[in-house]
Amino acid sequence: MSEHRAKLAVLAAILLALAPRAARATQKFGPVQLSGNLQTANIVRTPDQNTYEYIMNRNIAHIQLDYDWLQSGKFYNKYDIPFIDSSRLLIKWRGVYDSIYDTTPGFIQKEDIHGRAYGGLDVFDFAKLKGGAGFARSALTVSGLSRRD
Repeated sequence: MSEHRAKLAVLAAILLALAPRAARATQKFGPVQLSGNLQTANIVRTPDQNTYEYIMNRNIAHIQLDYDWLQSGKFYNKYDIPFIDSSRLLIKWRGVYDSIYDTTPGFIQKEDIHGRAYGGLDVFDFAKLKGGAGFARSALTVSGLSRRD
């Protein structure tokens, strides 16, 4: 058992060492600064040690524009603006894309925690067996949903 725990500890250390870091970038051009970062978050689920499936795959982008458009009472370094010494424009954008639907469906389980869930069949074959010959596989998929569903 201690050898198994040691292997798990080594595996966890390797996964932590190889985990991707967030990518960040900042560019400054005079009064204009553009910055942002990209992130990804992945979660998997596994019923046993040989198979796994993604349950979340999210990509996130943050972009920020910071513009000092009024400095020392001058707008665009050209026009005098009385009574205002400085002003700043700050625009932030956050975009999220869930790409889990691009990578699934994964494996089809034929067993659950109690044993053989569908008599050795996957969920589609089991539904076809119970629903008859006219039962379409697409009825159990996301693409099988109608607009009102």
